[in-house]
Amino acid sequence: FSSMKSGTSPAAAEAARSLKALDCSGYHDEFVVIVVRAAMDLTEEDLAAGVNLLVLLRKAEILMESQISRGFEKLVLTWQDIQLD
Repeated sequence: FSSMKSGTSPAAAEAARSLKALDCSGYHDEFVVIVVRAAMDLTEEDLAAGVNLLVLLRKAEILMESQISRGFEKLVLTWQDIQLD
């Protein structure tokens, strides 16, 4: 995440292009889970970069609000597992 310090970084833009090119919107909620879990294991700066990436993907209409919500719902359902990590 360190290369995505802002939502306008080249790495964030490349992540957006790649996710869109995959054309697998049915798995976007899983992408949200992966981004948030990874960012939680790193620094505050990395967490902010993860949030910025999700904001960029939402603004670009690559991620829908429902997909982001489902991703966070999945995180809540597995919260005990996350606490153990």
